[in-house]
Amino acid sequence: MPCRMTSNILTRSCTLIVLLGFWSGSLGQNQSTLFRECMRSQLGQLFQESLVSIPGDIGYATRLGWSFQPDPNDHPVAFVDCTDVIHIQKAIICAKQESIGVCPRCGGHSRIGSGMCSGIVVDVWQLKQFLPSSDNTTVIIGAGLTLGELVYRLSTKMNRIFPVGHSPSVGTSGFLLAGGFSELANDLGLGCDNVLEFRLVNASGTKITANRNTRPDVYWASCGGGGGRLGVVYQMTLKVHPTSRYDKHVGFIASFSNSSWMPAYLEWLYNWQEHNLSILSRSTIDISRSSTEARVTLRGACVDSLSSQNCRGRFQASGVYQFPWTPSLTPNTKSIQYLQWISGTSVTSDPLGYFNTGGVSHGRGMTMRSSDAVTAVSFKYSIGQTPPRQFFVDFFTFVDQTCRAPGMVRCSILFQNLGRGITNIGPRASAVYGLRLAKQWISFRVQGANLAMSEHVKDVLRNYLAPHSLSAFINYEDRGLRNISVGYYGLDASRMIKVNKRMDPTHTFLSKQPLF
Repeated sequence: MPCRMTSNILTRSCTLIVLLGFWSGSLGQNQSTLFRECMRSQLGQLFQESLVSIPGDIGYATRLGWSFQPDPNDHPVAFVDCTDVIHIQKAIICAKQESIGVCPRCGGHSRIGSGMCSGIVVDVWQLKQFLPSSDNTTVIIGAGLTLGELVYRLSTKMNRIFPVGHSPSVGTSGFLLAGGFSELANDLGLGCDNVLEFRLVNASGTKITANRNTRPDVYWASCGGGGGRLGVVYQMTLKVHPTSRYDKHVGFIASFSNSSWMPAYLEWLYNWQEHNLSILSRSTIDISRSSTEARVTLRGACVDSLSSQNCRGRFQASGVYQFPWTPSLTPNTKSIQYLQWISGTSVTSDPLGYFNTGGVSHGRGMTMRSSDAVTAVSFKYSIGQTPPRQFFVDFFTFVDQTCRAPGMVRCSILFQNLGRGITNIGPRASAVYGLRLAKQWISFRVQGANLAMSEHVKDVLRNYLAPHSLSAFINYEDRGLRNISVGYYGLDASRMIKVNKRMDPTHTFLSKQPLF
């Protein structure tokens, strides 16, 4: 080994390398210790040892596994488990004092590991306030609530509904800051369209409020601008909705395996006016090297519907039965059953328990990144035009061949037609850009032999639709975008950058995809 060679030069070089490695490790450890001591000094009697976890602590290793897709290159200086907004403020102040960056974390579900960094991870998962208004039209929530906890409390305490996504363990604040997309958004608007006010701690450690009248630019950027760019959100006021339209619903699922039908299905789907029939749905095409035929699944619900017969009538009127399947229909009488159904599971005898148990914070955390890669785009063939059948033939052929290449395992392509709840809001009304102008949301979920291959194939599929894509979708952060700001924010890219620069000119908040 080099350290045992007799050459003085080699011996000195090896000694220098060892010393540099020791110095580097010591520097990181010193940063961690200095940060914790700063927190102790700033908080005084309010400081508790469990608040800050640094390398060497038992809790530190545990918290490394609290992100859904952790980045192996991240080595946090410390984790701060905030139970009060003052902990966020002091964490930012101490981080700046020690010249350390900060990243917020709630549910840790970022697809590119944005809830982790080689800095201070300010985790708000314990901020779970839930304060309904007297008239049951709004609720103030803590940023640490998961979507499952939000659904559970809205159902049991207010009998109200909110446009949530599919996974109960996703953090509500991260979901909303990235737009908040779901089937229910076709009716009620994106999740962030239903946020009346954001309360956050800025890069100076100061509490600020953003709504339509106070700091409207920050409010604009917080609706779809992505989490962790402008500050650490600690509280939000949400507009919530009556459940009656969704209490009466018929859940449905239909599928068939036949690749030759796929272009016709995609053409029909693109033109399907399901929202006019009070149908909320999502389609998935699965392509696997282990199967010679692609499989399509249509899953959703006829809302405001009392019977299977009524739902069949809606299908008959819109051409659903032209395909080789027989939809399975299940009438239900509670909105929480609808929310469980669209999450991708069967409705259980205890849907409340499903959301309460599944909504445990960091419930889907991992210690290693998977080999999956995901992206999503806002798609519209051309303004005022309907794609010809050949477009769908070419599209499916390209996707099928690409996803069956050597080394590939499978691809899932998800489609959701966009309803008036999303598209009736102006494209410049929030940082969400492309979805307002698009016809469909399309997501590619790719699994290859390794992450590098998955990322490459994901980029190839996304780029195929680039001529007809209005923007990428920040809820599924895409590390392969060539121009991050334009990719996410389209014509509003410069506005988003301007707000970001003013709120965080010195990059206190670390981002996997910085805008400037």
